[in-house]
Amino acid sequence: MTLTDMFTLKTAIGIAVHGDDLELVCLKRGLGGIAEAGRTRIANFRAHRADLAAAAYRDFLRACGLSQANAIVALPRRDVLLRMLSLPAEALRTLDKTVEYQVDGLHPFEEGGVDYAYSVLHQDPTQIQAAVVMVEKTIAASYSDWFAQAAIPVAGFTANPAVLYGAFAASAPVFVVLRNGPTAELLGISREVLVSREVQAAHLERELQLCRAEMRLDAEAQIQMIEQPDLAH
Repeated sequence: MTLTDMFTLKTAIGIAVHGDDLELVCLKRGLGGIAEAGRTRIANFRAHRADLAAAAYRDFLRACGLSQANAIVALPRRDVLLRMLSLPAEALRTLDKTVEYQVDGLHPFEEGGVDYAYSVLHQDPTQIQAAVVMVEKTIAASYSDWFAQAAIPVAGFTANPAVLYGAFAASAPVFVVLRNGPTAELLGISREVLVSREVQAAHLERELQLCRAEMRLDAEAQIQMIEQPDLAH
């Protein structure tokens, strides 16, 4: 599993898992920046026959002017664990091994039971702050198997916090809220901290205050709020 920034490619297909549905989007980078070239949704995707899902994906590519493309799949928040690691600066020389040694202490599953990736969020002369995203191997395998059966080539898996961090880190500190009917995914981004949780939309104000405290922001600190369109509509 890799944390992949789809926005580094000239043309990219992103697939977001929203409940029982898949939302497909094609992004193209040109001289004017990044533009959306197409969007569609496959409803109740696990109930689709593999050949029908494959045909729907090919139709989408053709509508976007593509003959083939590997997709980046963003897994839903409920399927991933996000943990922060604070490490001494000297760990940078052996960071892959250091994170590997720490991973099994960050999740409740059996030893070696997750696929994971990490990214350094902040580094100074004394410490490193790294975000580690983990997916239980049985869950990761179920997605990989479905996409393979549907003949949809996948370049990598990512998670909403990884994609949104890359998109909004320059605006930090910031709250990003993705509503999905009765629930919402809340992302808090600062230069040193990444906080992500799925919450009840009715309790959003309370959760924002808890998130602010977890990010150790001063009560007077100004923080930008970015709300994404409600995915349920």
